[in-house]
Amino acid sequence: MQERQRHHRFALVVTPPRPVEVLIEDAYLRWLGTSKPNMGFHITIVGPFLWKGELDENVLRQVSLICAAWQPFRVCIHGLDAFRDPDRNAVYIPVHNAGSLMSLHDSLQTVLSPVIVLQRELPGGRYLPHITLGLGLTDRELERVLKDAHEYDLQESFEVEEIHLTEERPSAPWRRIRSFPLSRSLEAASVNVNSYD
Repeated sequence: MQERQRHHRFALVVTPPRPVEVLIEDAYLRWLGTSKPNMGFHITIVGPFLWKGELDENVLRQVSLICAAWQPFRVCIHGLDAFRDPDRNAVYIPVHNAGSLMSLHDSLQTVLSPVIVLQRELPGGRYLPHITLGLGLTDRELERVLKDAHEYDLQESFEVEEIHLTEERPSAPWRRIRSFPLSRSLEAASVNVNSYD
């Protein structure tokens, strides 16, 4: 596990259902001139992060229990915004109606913070739910995108029913390794922490 600690990154994410992914692709990808992220479109809840020590099954059981205590909830994606960093900008779709998502983030962050090290990739330190569309845009590209954003506006909502633990290994794409359903019985959740491996 020491290898995993040093070289593997993790994140807890929500993935939109496939029909919503298709709408995002149709609305934005050709226009932005970007491709779908290698993890797919997602909302990061916690991460990316490294484990401080070995991956602890007791901590994952706590994550499972937290998720099981939540009823599924709806979020809405709408508009475009950006994380600005000179000639390394990121454009994203903001998540609205995100109160439940932010509270779930706070609960998961509390249980994970003693055992993880967060890897901040974008400017700013507070949690802002979003779906990233493009990274590394120049200032000129970003201004063009934001100026024309009204032409490609997407407004969609979807139900959040489960959270996924994803892993990025060196020279490999992100992959889903565990899922944590919302609103399952606590007994089922306590044993449903099997890896996809």
